[in-house]
Amino acid sequence: TRTAYLIGYEASCLLSNFYLATAGAIAWFFLDLDAALHAEIPFAVVHILYPMLAHLISDLAIAVFLPEVREPAIIVHHVLTLILGVLALSNFAHFYCIFFAGLCELSNVPLAVLEVFKLVPDMKALHPQLVLRARHTFSLLFIPLRLIYWPLVSLGFWADSVAALRGAVAVHSVAAVVTFLVANIGLTGLQLLWTKKVVRGVQKALGLRAPPARKEAASEEERRPLKAAG
Repeated sequence: TRTAYLIGYEASCLLSNFYLATAGAIAWFFLDLDAALHAEIPFAVVHILYPMLAHLISDLAIAVFLPEVREPAIIVHHVLTLILGVLALSNFAHFYCIFFAGLCELSNVPLAVLEVFKLVPDMKALHPQLVLRARHTFSLLFIPLRLIYWPLVSLGFWADSVAALRGAVAVHSVAAVVTFLVANIGLTGLQLLWTKKVVRGVQKALGLRAPPARKEAASEEERRPLKAAG
């Protein structure tokens, strides 16, 4: 059934996000990394870039057949990230890929769990506490990682990239550097857009957001077509 396909899709997202987040956390916090823009980091290629590219390509292909996952913001995100991932294979920005494409996926792990529950209402009803914990975990991870840490790392990336464009270090492709900088603006904008949605969700969960005003009851003339259709 279609629901089964969607559950399979979300399960694959969960596994992919978990792998990328784990690899990113291990590399970012425990490995001695060379932060130079053109430093080759084999760990990043094998455990971040290759899995990420495979995940993005499969996601975009699935979106062709499942309109439920064809969200414009996600498509833009995936296309931009796919282009950056291909460019990064030329030994560029491996250090930063570990953060942006690896560690930041940590917030998407509980999100994938929530998406599975959304597709299976019966399971959601049976495990309300698990749903609540997943929602809280997502919020607690998303805001520090993507609203606070993401811009800080972006500033470091911009400083290194601008210095490279000014001749501080050799640049194998000016176009690649500029593409990364422009894409970083777009992807950072998406983080802010999603943060707004997350904050609204938190406010609603805490009862801090007033429910939308109810629309006035339809007139008898407006209700007649509905009765006829029923």
